[in-house]
Amino acid sequence: MVDAANTMQQSGLTNADGSFNVKTLTAAGNDITAANAALQEQVQALDAVPEPHISQVRMAIDNSKSMLNAMAEQIGNMSDMLGSLSALFGHSGTRNYLILSQTNAETQAAGGVVGSVGTMTVENGKVSIGKFHSDSEFTETAPVSVGDNEIDKMYAISRLGVQYGGDIRLASATPNFPIGAEYARQVWVGQSFGSTDVDGMVSFDTLALQSLIGVTGNIMLSTGQTLTSQNAAQYLANQVYIDIPDQAAEDAFFQESAQRIIDASFSGMNAQKALQLMSVVPSLAKGRHIYMWSFDKSDQKQLRAAGMTGEPSTNAQNPVAGVYVNEMGWTKSDWYLQRNTTVKRTSTNADGSATYHVTAVTKNTMTADQAQKLPVYITGTFPTQMINELIGQSSASDDEKAVVQAAMSGLTQPGVVGHSFMIAQPAGGSVKNIKITSDSSTKVAPAEQTFTKVKSNGATYWMNLAAVISPGSTVTLEFDVTTASGATSLTIDQTPANGDSKITYEY
Repeated sequence: MVDAANTMQQSGLTNADGSFNVKTLTAAGNDITAANAALQEQVQALDAVPEPHISQVRMAIDNSKSMLNAMAEQIGNMSDMLGSLSALFGHSGTRNYLILSQTNAETQAAGGVVGSVGTMTVENGKVSIGKFHSDSEFTETAPVSVGDNEIDKMYAISRLGVQYGGDIRLASATPNFPIGAEYARQVWVGQSFGSTDVDGMVSFDTLALQSLIGVTGNIMLSTGQTLTSQNAAQYLANQVYIDIPDQAAEDAFFQESAQRIIDASFSGMNAQKALQLMSVVPSLAKGRHIYMWSFDKSDQKQLRAAGMTGEPSTNAQNPVAGVYVNEMGWTKSDWYLQRNTTVKRTSTNADGSATYHVTAVTKNTMTADQAQKLPVYITGTFPTQMINELIGQSSASDDEKAVVQAAMSGLTQPGVVGHSFMIAQPAGGSVKNIKITSDSSTKVAPAEQTFTKVKSNGATYWMNLAAVISPGSTVTLEFDVTTASGATSLTIDQTPANGDSKITYEY
């Protein structure tokens, strides 16, 4: 650790021209990776010590465990972050990346709908941020089929047999970010301003941009608005639609804010800024607010080890169940939603497996008064005519079309959101007894209660068409999960909320 610190302090992480010092980055990363491996071994050894009978010894060991675990977490974060920086910026030559800016105002499985896309070029460690393009500048391409056609399987309209074209806003419709990244790459290639030389993808949502401002300092925009580490998420996911009613002006605001924040975060890198990034990025990645992906297989191992890729867990002994959401109502109302998930262990089974009951509660906190007074871009712009035309071309049965029509009737009302739920089954486990209860006046039972089993890229998902949630109403999703024999306790992965993820484990 001392060697790594000296390397960063003496050589610096950046050169005089502002480029990353690739040699320093690699050397410091190797030192910290080695230190982290040794430290984690000691943590495991101390955790394995039997509980002492003498209270003074027990207290000393408990305190030691607490301190060592805290240090191990910090060093692990440093190792992960340096590994990620090295994977993206630590190369000789030129690398070109796309930057996806997601807005949590409209929820998608991986975070929020992709609102703008920019470019980042890294040339021998020197980072330059290019122009950002809003989603309104993108044209729909021919249908994009990547990763078992996963986007179509997870976007509810497509599951009705509708041929949906390549739409940049749907790149985040799967929680499996590498699949979404490849989808975004192909849509980008099809644009007049796009290109084929894309080496990887980085994604930030509104909460991540707010956290980055804590590293860069406040950002003053051309509109006069100042974004801070306290107000950026709320402004970008809600207030901007109230203060700037013109959509073109909104697009320009999103482009400028994303470009300025990301440019300030990764340009002029020094040891202090790197340490600040290390303190925030790992937790943001764990909460699905930041993703990083490289199409170069040699980089993917480092990014996976750092937990940056957003891929479904395949480890049956450390089971993870997913609860993901795609917004089907085309609203920007998700800032007003509160989501709380509770997990209870209900039984330990004879074969060594365990069963858990998961309860995910979603409340639409928008009031009826707000639904009438807020700008229509927030409360809903559902494209009834377009969806009717698509459904008319689909292979859906008459009964399925009737269900969609009933759901559409609710989604055209102000402040109503339509959440298509996806449950990811843990590796080696099973999901049963799925049900939804709702007090929404716009609920459509067949659309919310019918869950379809879908397999994609080795994972199993259960999905419904949509739960239609009126202002002031609550929808509760419940299901049982049984894990593999001998597995550790179940954990939950979920679509990120506008604030901290609220998951309670009652074990």
